[in-house]
Amino acid sequence: MVFHALYSGIALAIAFAAASPAPHSPVHSRQSITALSGSQISAFTPYTFFASTAYCQPSTTLSWTCGANCEANPGFIPVASGGDGDGTQFWYVGYDPTLNTVIVAHQGTDFSEIEAALTDADFFLESLSSSLFPGVSSSVEAHNGFADEQAKTASAVLAAVKQAMAAHSTTSIATVGHSLGAALSLLDALYLTLQIPSATVKFFGYGLPRVGNQAFANLIDSTLPNRVSHVNNKEDLVPILPGMFLGFHHPSGEKHIMDDNSWVACPGQDNPSNECVVGVRIWTFLISSTEVRATMMDRTVQLRWDVNIDKDKEQGGFFEIDRFTTLLYFQIELNHTQSQSGALCCILALLRTIKKFTRLLKPPLGEWSAPEVTRVQPAGSLRDGDQPPPFYEYQLYPRTKSW
Repeated sequence: MVFHALYSGIALAIAFAAASPAPHSPVHSRQSITALSGSQISAFTPYTFFASTAYCQPSTTLSWTCGANCEANPGFIPVASGGDGDGTQFWYVGYDPTLNTVIVAHQGTDFSEIEAALTDADFFLESLSSSLFPGVSSSVEAHNGFADEQAKTASAVLAAVKQAMAAHSTTSIATVGHSLGAALSLLDALYLTLQIPSATVKFFGYGLPRVGNQAFANLIDSTLPNRVSHVNNKEDLVPILPGMFLGFHHPSGEKHIMDDNSWVACPGQDNPSNECVVGVRIWTFLISSTEVRATMMDRTVQLRWDVNIDKDKEQGGFFEIDRFTTLLYFQIELNHTQSQSGALCCILALLRTIKKFTRLLKPPLGEWSAPEVTRVQPAGSLRDGDQPPPFYEYQLYPRTKSW
């Protein structure tokens, strides 16, 4: 009962905070959405496998023996790899003769970790390092966690890229990654462009979270014109995090996979069309908050194994906080003007604090009956016992039982 009382009070606070009509949103309509052809979609395939390969151990990427993901790009010549998958994400650099391109890839993370990092509010925007990003204005800011992680490997990546470019006489570079790996690779794309002015750098990201502020998004657009592609799948949550109400914005270049598995190009930054990921999320919320709650319950149970929803709600109260926080995020995103978002942000912070506290009371996992789920695993890419990559959504792999 205590949780139901809590939610009732918070719901009233949300209603009060959002009661006045929002002024015209700063997110304006963009030009028309265009469908991608089969050949355009197929062109992403090698980069998708390169991004998935970044989840493999550095020893296997350096020898290019990581199974199906490596076999998908058989001519690749690795140059360097590193990271420990804990304090530093895995990464690798090499040359692909078919593409005549140097590839830079960073490991991502699973949904539960990236969602927490993007919504717990223990992050902030900070100016980019003047040594890594020379000449960039201090007004250009990025997520401090992403910037710190990219800085750990920047010098090693740069040295390996220069080595590969010299060895194979190419000036073409492509940075790739999924989730957190996409964020690091976007920063690398800017970093390498500034450090190697003669190079032509492209970026291919999957499930990219917002990395920086409006000035950062504008800088990416001007520095990498028409060379940024971030692929978002259906109703994926990560690409709308962190929220625009926190000052974060996407660069241009979204490619969105629709529910029927067709792909569309969404021009502009954070395109609000209901054919693009921002519009899909907001439109779904507007149509049915109940549907969103059910979707998020299913997603949370499947991806995070937090709770069995058939258990007593009092016992599973921390799960309801997860669900409620997600809904609150949508509400703030819908009303992301300064005058209305302040109270909502305070409520969000309160919910997150309660969530962290209630997780301390969580029963052992064995006390829950976890649902059977269907997931996708890149066959042969992992050693027994490794955490599989969350590439269940990008249309490359056959569906299997749970890993």
